[in-house]
Amino acid sequence: MRNVSFLNSSGQRLAGVLHQPDDWLGGPTIVICHGFRGSKEGSGKAAVFSEEAVARGYRVLRFDFAGTGDSEGDFANITLTGYMDDLASAIDYLSRESKGPFIALGRSFGGTTAICRAALDNRIAGVCTWGSPHDLEKLFIEPLDTYYGPLGVDEDKVYHIETETDSYELKAGFFIDLKRYNVLKNVQSVAPRPVLIIHGSEDCTVPMEQGIKLFENARYPKELAIIAGADHRFTRNFRYVFDTTLKWLEKYFPAASAR
Repeated sequence: MRNVSFLNSSGQRLAGVLHQPDDWLGGPTIVICHGFRGSKEGSGKAAVFSEEAVARGYRVLRFDFAGTGDSEGDFANITLTGYMDDLASAIDYLSRESKGPFIALGRSFGGTTAICRAALDNRIAGVCTWGSPHDLEKLFIEPLDTYYGPLGVDEDKVYHIETETDSYELKAGFFIDLKRYNVLKNVQSVAPRPVLIIHGSEDCTVPMEQGIKLFENARYPKELAIIAGADHRFTRNFRYVFDTTLKWLEKYFPAASAR
């Protein structure tokens, strides 16, 4: 495991951690995309999953999108388009040492990012999502309209967002950018590359129905795992999430070696 960094297309330095088997000679690489307001640490679980994947012969990169964690940038300026660009930059960086395949694993909004980037980028050989949304208007824009009034056209307008557990600033450009994307259409474009959708039945942040809808619109090969009783963070069920993901990876992207 080592700290790495690379530039995105805007010249911002992105921070990451690369996990790699000692005897790694090439093969599948997993790129972990954190969620909205998340980071590459994932409350410590991202490192645990990464090491378990390494033990099975996979290389793993977990990184902070611009404006989050240890990466350069201002969170207020984030957009889905920007996250997609950062994911592409991560693959550019990894491509210097390997031709892949590259599998995008996204948590929540990171999974949405993975889907939308994969629709444009054939270097992404497969997509796995954990609790990811497709209805961005319902999740982000409708609450904004309720509390702050209709979204205008001034992308630089700053919103001060407060939740029960967090407070932050976001420019209107984030919400305006979301309107550009039809995630259900994008997930169709991932085929014939495999897709795994994992969702908790008790997810109160991104309801289970959003995961089911993603699965219904994806094309084969596709798999769906609804975890009974699991919340958005898979607080008591992350072991099952890890095992399901690793089995899917071994099915479609077997590693050349295992430690």
